[in-house]
Amino acid sequence: MSTTRVLMPAEGRRVRFPVTGKLLKDTGEPIVWSSYWHRRFEAGDVVDAPAKAAPAAPAAAKAAVALAPPPPPAAAVVVVKEA
Repeated sequence: MSTTRVLMPAEGRRVRFPVTGKLLKDTGEPIVWSSYWHRRFEAGDVVDAPAKAAPAAPAAAKAAVALAPPPPPAAAVVVVKEA
């Protein structure tokens, strides 16, 4: 089972992928954890990228709707006809 992590270069570092030689993006990229990346992490060449924050407004709005009590039932109107 392989583990995926999002890593980015440490401040002032440039790190290449071992097979392709491509530079790891400064904003971070998902990588498959291996002994290569473990060594880079332990050496301080890479750090875990910060998690992207989800938009707070839509989540808060959904929570407010979910927690709001249901509206009261509409009043029934009964019309009685006299014969």
